[in-house]
Amino acid sequence: MEKLSRFLEFSSIDSKLYWRIPSTQGKDIFEVQWRKGHPNPWKFRKTDEIFWKICPTEEVMPTLKSHGVDILTLETKVKYSTLQQVAFANKIVDDAKDLFGRDLVEQAIAENKAFMNQLDDAIKRLVIQRKPNPKKPVKLQLLKN
Repeated sequence: MEKLSRFLEFSSIDSKLYWRIPSTQGKDIFEVQWRKGHPNPWKFRKTDEIFWKICPTEEVMPTLKSHGVDILTLETKVKYSTLQQVAFANKIVDDAKDLFGRDLVEQAIAENKAFMNQLDDAIKRLVIQRKPNPKKPVKLQLLKN
């Protein structure tokens, strides 16, 4: 689920996603929502409750599990939502190839990958050059507008 959460944060086209998930016992239904770019992107509640419970990504799985949310169903639905976005992105690439030509689109994709690799290498060099301080760990985050 950690990989899916990272994918959502950096690659999701949607700013919000919503799922209805049963409890492990099947008695209750939970509403689970993810919000892109939010400090605590996950929130959830039983369908008969008014107030949402807020949860950071690092704690989402244990928190939902402790409240009785069916984690396997949630993971399946999050994967399905992610794959829908992948299919949509693929359609965009295919349409762009029809409009601009395969070579130009593939060149743009290759240049973007090269830029992202250079950026990743630069960040790694910055982290290595910085003297480690166990009291203040290095935390770098790529932000997108």
